[in-house]
Amino acid sequence: MRDGLARLFGPPGRDGGVGDQRRAAEVAAARRLCVITGGPGTGKTTTVVRIIALVVEAALARGGPAPRIALVAPTGKAAARLTEAVRRARDKLDVSDAVRDAIPEAAATIHRTLGSLPDVATRFRHDADHPLRDDVVVVDEASMVDAALMRRLVDALRPSARLVLLGDKDQLASVEAGAVLGDICGAGALRDCVVGLTHSYRFGPDSGIGALARAVNAGDADAALAILTGAGHPDVTLVTPTGGGRARDVLDPALARCVVDGYRPYLQAAAVLAGAIAGERTDDGPGAGTDGGAGALIAAERACLDAFDGFRVLGAHRQGRDGVDALNPRIARVLADAGWLDPTARMYLGRPVIVTRNDYDVRLFNGDIGVVLPDPARPGRRRVVFAAADGGVRALAAARLPAHDTAFALSVHKAQGSEFDTVAVVLPDSVSPVLSRELLYTAVTRARRAVTVFGSEAVVRAAIERPIERASGLASRLG
Repeated sequence: MRDGLARLFGPPGRDGGVGDQRRAAEVAAARRLCVITGGPGTGKTTTVVRIIALVVEAALARGGPAPRIALVAPTGKAAARLTEAVRRARDKLDVSDAVRDAIPEAAATIHRTLGSLPDVATRFRHDADHPLRDDVVVVDEASMVDAALMRRLVDALRPSARLVLLGDKDQLASVEAGAVLGDICGAGALRDCVVGLTHSYRFGPDSGIGALARAVNAGDADAALAILTGAGHPDVTLVTPTGGGRARDVLDPALARCVVDGYRPYLQAAAVLAGAIAGERTDDGPGAGTDGGAGALIAAERACLDAFDGFRVLGAHRQGRDGVDALNPRIARVLADAGWLDPTARMYLGRPVIVTRNDYDVRLFNGDIGVVLPDPARPGRRRVVFAAADGGVRALAAARLPAHDTAFALSVHKAQGSEFDTVAVVLPDSVSPVLSRELLYTAVTRARRAVTVFGSEAVVRAAIERPIERASGLASRLG
């Protein structure tokens, strides 16, 4: 394994990001539990794929079979993102084809891996008496896993299995009880199992997003506000609402401009696609939708989805005047007034939707996001298109869509595990119990390139100065 470590991570003693990643690999090789924590862009997925390669290489070198490996995540969307990330990282590995082929391509939800039983939400097919067959289990977005589900997963592991947890301990904890990842990272008895990745490959030394995230994490409200209001970091901005959008059904003018600019690229792509499909229909049947045939149609649909992921509005609340439920119809009205959509029909062209309930029959899961686009096979009808892990798309007739909501605006909780080029964070106009340091940090770090926070300095300060404290009991048990 020493040769593999040097080949995949470089020589020992290196400083910076690669050195931390190598230490994580050494921990994972030596222990049954390894926890890799770090912010966005610190290389958690890249590291774990290399770790898996090392484990596979070692098994094959001993003359044994490749280990059975499970990649899991708490939600369907997180599992899909893990699948995409692992495939990208696997293709770049300096390993043999036998090792590469043994690294799994697909991730699944924890519920699906454990084997959910019909009508029994708290029981699974796999437990301590019927353990999983996997030799290595990797859990991504571990901060989102609640205490009860983590316990059931650990119970279902064989005593010889390795468990690798990936996540950002500073993000929002799970909606349900517990702050499992944070408690594990803070437990003295497990300190030798935890490796923190601190070098960001996404946010350089001049990044305002990176600087803001560090200030928020440190609880330094003065530094955070200086970054937000100063001229030194153009990628982060604080906009105090002017009062022009105080009516419940009216969007603040500055936010309205931001929304039109942010969503224009994907709506323009959707309109061009609709025109191409309509223009290529013939008496003999529908055309492929673009001049290049079915492949070009898929590429155009995927481009529309990717453009939609270039921008997102995030809300701290679900309900209330500044909550997601109120923001979505107001955003739709602003875009309609700008001439980009017609929201009079339920499934209007360009409507973004988020699935709110798992549906294994159609393979859509809570948190999956799609866009309503023209159905090239049925004139005048719509279908909902979702991104597929292989870079293509999956389409579903609108009538078969599971329970869903409009997704122009998402709650910060729903946005966990997602990334967007640009983010608009909408805070309430007064201090709220929902606001916290972790919520603001999670919201800010969803952005890759730029973030605008809509709220007052007082509300931002209150959020940063209020860390979440959860008494789950796990921390005291771990010691």
